[in-house]
Amino acid sequence: MASKVPHVKNPLSIIALFAGFTEIGGTVVLPMLEPDIQGKYVWFLMAFPSCLVAVFFFVLYTKYKVLYAPSDYRSDETFKELVQGQAKAEDVQGQGTAGAPVDAAQQERPSSEELSFAALDESERKVLTTLWRFQKEAFPNDEKQRWGFGVALGSQEYFQFRKGAESLAQKHFVSIAPTGLCFLTDTGLNYCNSESLNIAKEKSYWSNFSN
Repeated sequence: MASKVPHVKNPLSIIALFAGFTEIGGTVVLPMLEPDIQGKYVWFLMAFPSCLVAVFFFVLYTKYKVLYAPSDYRSDETFKELVQGQAKAEDVQGQGTAGAPVDAAQQERPSSEELSFAALDESERKVLTTLWRFQKEAFPNDEKQRWGFGVALGSQEYFQFRKGAESLAQKHFVSIAPTGLCFLTDTGLNYCNSESLNIAKEKSYWSNFSN
């Protein structure tokens, strides 16, 4: 019984099929070539996968979002924001964005008593300070709009950002989008308002963003 060809859902599937068909085709064609041509063809079969892998990881590092289809995102709205340029995280230190929706599930108050800002972890304070400073700068009079940022995977500060963002998400202070960007939730916005004086004293935060 013939098996069904897997459904091509995103560019990653196309790359995999392209590489597979090329190698299978090479194996079939090689014995049919003249002996003096076979040597050159073998070099091609060895070089092509290496070049393909190199290009793949270059794209993965610089433009990883193009490797995913709309169906790979949690919602159509997230994909729409990405296409419209409202959700970008290109710079190794982060990229500010505007107008991202806040997940309603993340808006609940923490079950435990709110911590003072000084009691938060260093990575949590840095993420929260960055969000609060640029939230006030981008939308000083509009709490419905939210500013967000992310740190690229290849950055030396990525793991510090990820640690702080995930910890704050557990406290319901931030919401993390599928693209890796984080935004203040209603709970986080209220917390920053109450701790604004302490946050203003914090010196460590991300500030260099590129388009």
